[in-house]
Amino acid sequence: MGLPRDKATAFSVQTVKGTVTMLQEEKLHPTLMKEMVTSPGGTTIAGLFLLEEKGFKGTLMSAFEKARDRARELAK
Repeated sequence: MGLPRDKATAFSVQTVKGTVTMLQEEKLHPTLMKEMVTSPGGTTIAGLFLLEEKGFKGTLMSAFEKARDRARELAK
């Protein structure tokens, strides 16, 4: 999106770290945190809306299931 790779990586890593830290320290459910950081018509909700529209959550769940099933196969 126009950022150099090193800066984009650093921003992404820091965002994930900050999210995990906040979830752990505040003992928040991820849905509650999402509600806290999104505002109507804002940038975060716009991105999240697209992910929902494209079935991101279902795709992620399917990926976890496939990985789990493959791990079970390999463990035999």
